[in-house]
Amino acid sequence: MNKVTLIGTITRSPEFRNNNGLDILEMTVGGERREGDKSFPFYGRVNVLGKRVASIQSAGLAQGDAVLVEGTLEQNSWETEGGEKRSALRIKGMNVQKLSGNFETEQDQSGGLRMKGGRNLVQLSGHLGQDAEVRQTDKGPVGDLRLAVTESWTDKDGERQEKTHWVTVTVWRELAERAEGLRKGTPVYIEGALVNDSWTDKEGNKRNTQKVEACDLQVLQRFSKPADSKPTDSKPSGSARPEVVRSAGSQGAAGAAPSDEDMPF
Repeated sequence: MNKVTLIGTITRSPEFRNNNGLDILEMTVGGERREGDKSFPFYGRVNVLGKRVASIQSAGLAQGDAVLVEGTLEQNSWETEGGEKRSALRIKGMNVQKLSGNFETEQDQSGGLRMKGGRNLVQLSGHLGQDAEVRQTDKGPVGDLRLAVTESWTDKDGERQEKTHWVTVTVWRELAERAEGLRKGTPVYIEGALVNDSWTDKEGNKRNTQKVEACDLQVLQRFSKPADSKPTDSKPSGSARPEVVRSAGSQGAAGAAPSDEDMPF
């Protein structure tokens, strides 16, 4: 599973371009998610490709418009001029709808508009790319999981294609304690929210990235094969037995839309 749902405000006017015949729309959607009596800003970078772009153009979307975005998380990779590999998460928009009604907005530190409120939901299932490592902080135990989410499709030539998207998932407190025993290859389901994170690299440059902060972790049971079955006619047996742990999120996001969203491998 790979699903993202955002309700928020277009922070700045969308950018439309055409790359070798492919229509591309790029925009950032911002809002605020609430945790108890606190609210934390969120921003999602959204790319829309192909035929869907024309319908969005006809809607005349502009800065400050409230929208519903449904899509998937997608990992984009590139190499800098200095030869350094970079990677960033984007939302591949499958459905973008303008919302009717009046929505209160707030101007952030960089002059963008974000919705006061909104929705920020991420649902992922995949396998851990490495053993979970949990550390202690003054806010309780925390860990970062590297989740491999595989996307598969059939290309125009009828060939089966696959791409793995690597997503960093932060788990806090009860979730971190539960995740501490998880090993590489463990299948899990994660539910949470997109959060923006920033740091300063060794050259003193400010970096921004996105990850998922989990509020729900389910450890899935692996499917097993009957001992006397043949590989050619075997079918999955057993059922997914989820172990559910929930935890409230605990960290805020930046007060402005990230100017650059990248993460070193």
